Amino acid sequence: MGTLMPGDAGNAGDGPQKLKNSSIDVQTSRSVHEFLSFWGPSPGLAVVVALAFALAACRGPDWRVSQLYGGSTSMDVIGKPQAVEAFRIDPTLPPKDKTAPRIGDFAITAGPVVVDVATTQELSRILLDPDTYDWMRAKGCDFMPGVGFRLVKDSSRVEIALCYECDELMIFRMGRRVGMEDFDSARPGLVAIAKKLFPDDPKIQALK
Repeated sequence: MGTLMPGDAGNAGDGPQKLKNSSIDVQTSRSVHEFLSFWGPSPGLAVVVALAFALAACRGPDWRVSQLYGGSTSMDVIGKPQAVEAFRIDPTLPPKDKTAPRIGDFAITAGPVVVDVATTQELSRILLDPDTYDWMRAKGCDFMPGVGFRLVKDSSRVEIALCYECDELMIFRMGRRVGMEDFDSARPGLVAIAKKLFPDDPKIQALK
């Protein structure tokens, strides 16, 4: 879907993305060795392909996910939050109560629910997985979110509003919208998280 707003990639403190440990695993090493043996007479081509294998082995987070969440600062918050809270939110815009606390643009109606460590890890895994998102298609669906998450690390805050009717989420960084995307393939996991956090909410428990 990819409805995006300008991210924070140029903000102070968001320097170039550091590569992870560049060691190549055993399988990749074997593939490189076999290729070099086959292409012995063509060292130039062999070097190019070996470098390609090495880069594939040490690449960082998917650039599409980073762009969706507004840059490296948001990715750090999603991946290693110090605190995560869940809320029920009202999809009505503008909010009926203009003084109510919000998740992004949406008024909070219940919560916070403190998210435990195991659930936080699962939520982070889903949100950072590029396979969670449908990058190729857009829906004609009215975005009506009912659940929101607030993830905090140091002075940075990322808020996510989820619509389980459309299987779409909207991302806010420090109160400003930075992205929106479909999450159809991750619906079972995100439904399970919502049900765990809101066990007494009949609408949440009715989600399939």
